[in-house]
Amino acid sequence: MATVLFCTGVSMLMILHSAATAFDPNVCVGKPKQLIYADPTDLRGFYSCEGGHAIHHSCQQGEVFEPKVGNCVVPLPAPSPGFCTLKPDGIYKDPTNKAGFYKCVSGAPFYRICQRPLLFNSSTAACESEASAQLHTITMPPLKLWRIGRVRRSLTTTARKETSAGTY
Repeated sequence: MATVLFCTGVSMLMILHSAATAFDPNVCVGKPKQLIYADPTDLRGFYSCEGGHAIHHSCQQGEVFEPKVGNCVVPLPAPSPGFCTLKPDGIYKDPTNKAGFYKCVSGAPFYRICQRPLLFNSSTAACESEASAQLHTITMPPLKLWRIGRVRRSLTTTARKETSAGTY
């Protein structure tokens, strides 16, 4: 049995997750109210301890209980195997989910979803509120790059003088 402790605001929540296949109805006897157990028979279900009794709860449709965070989450879909094949390493938005993004590493996709209500902003490569993401979305004209030959030559000349003088 693994025990995970973490703070949420000012209250502490203790989560116990068991790999057992059956739930013990007496598990909450004498335990604090903040105790939460994953339901071993239902991915959407979890139990909280109230007054020494186990109370069953269910996540919303489309969500599962994640014991590691003690909350209901949207399950991660299997990453699209070909998504990163021809892409350089980096972070890319999911074209089908505004909150989702892929991290491509050596052609392998690692899929992640921002926590609700955040959305993935590809401009900043971060999870942000919808209002914040809209502030970052601006259209800029194409950037023109100019080659400045004179500066490049003077830097080269300076570097040669320093090298020949034994500065390095």
